[in-house]
Amino acid sequence: MKKLVTKSNIHDFLIEGENGFYADDSMIISPGAKDILRNKGIIIVYGQNKENCSNEITECKKISSLDVEEKSDSELKTIKTIVNLLTQEFKVTDVEEVKKITSKVLKKLKNN
Repeated sequence: MKKLVTKSNIHDFLIEGENGFYADDSMIISPGAKDILRNKGIIIVYGQNKENCSNEITECKKISSLDVEEKSDSELKTIKTIVNLLTQEFKVTDVEEVKKITSKVLKKLKNN
């Protein structure tokens, strides 16, 4: 039986201090629940258990090749938004690909 995750029960599925929400094949996540996760900066990981993907999420959040330490608060917010879009909405799971796309988007934004 499938579990419906909605904005009214999403907190039942969250683990405090976790940066990832692990959705298996038995879950259906409503758009409202996805919005809550996105606003909290939580990455939705589909079809994998926590042990298999926690390192991937940590790497993705670090975005080490983008010199995060030197970024302003607004740039960090932009980076977080880009990473969330790539990983949650477009299901990009390769950390290097996320870094590459994020760098290109940041460069394009600076040129405008």
